[in-house]
Amino acid sequence: MNTAQLEEAIINLRPIFSLDRTDYRAKTKALETEWSRWLGDTYATDMVPDTRAIIFARAWDDAHSEGYAAVEWKYDDLTDFLRSVRQP
Repeated sequence: MNTAQLEEAIINLRPIFSLDRTDYRAKTKALETEWSRWLGDTYATDMVPDTRAIIFARAWDDAHSEGYAAVEWKYDDLTDFLRSVRQP
């Protein structure tokens, strides 16, 4: 699930929000988890799952208030940075 697909899926969940916020949050979290796997598969194929999780957490903390696209850009930037510092 890429970023555009995630955003569309979240929009489609909005009617649920007013009916059952717990269900909405659970479904949103599941979509975000799937999306975080996609980010790792797209930008961090050479990194182990634990590293991917740390990168996602940092990207999320730094950029989620700006939107999903900003998180994706931050994730990409962080993976590039890690590659640059581990090169001999």
